[in-house]
Amino acid sequence: EERAIADLATIVRYGSKHEPGLYRYLAYLAQVWSHAVFVEQHFPRINPSFVSGEDAISVQSTPEELLSIAAHLANLRERGLDGALLEFGCFKGYSTCVLSFACAQLGATMEVFDSFEGLPASESGAYRSNEFAGGLQEVKQNVAGFGRPECVHFHKGFFAESLARWDPDDVALVWMDVDLES
Repeated sequence: EERAIADLATIVRYGSKHEPGLYRYLAYLAQVWSHAVFVEQHFPRINPSFVSGEDAISVQSTPEELLSIAAHLANLRERGLDGALLEFGCFKGYSTCVLSFACAQLGATMEVFDSFEGLPASESGAYRSNEFAGGLQEVKQNVAGFGRPECVHFHKGFFAESLARWDPDDVALVWMDVDLES
């Protein structure tokens, strides 16, 4: 991964200006990568309201994962699929901050679905009720500080409820970072 990113950085720095589409794409990836690393370094790392050790750290994704999603979104848009990026499960909003930046660069919208109350009660032995809770106002504040809130729409509630209330336009890509199948 590090080698591939270094190769992309070299192409962006010294690449051919004779391939404007490729150069724009690589510049986009470099901008998203730089933003993802910046946000990872400065995002509030410790969850002040953690329930267990699982959710003590507020940053649960990596810049590499988010760069991959951003690259897929750009490729889909280049091929004419202009729908929104849907994110299911945002916790404290780290991935939302990075992906909203990518969406803003592409002129895309982002639809974020989360309970904003943590996980529901379940029979899972791996998770407890209320783990991974990031309140709606907390997430909005994080996106305002580290992302691009103008292209984000939030949908509060468990997925079965919030999806039933949502009237979708076109969808380009779905990012599911959920912990319970239910």
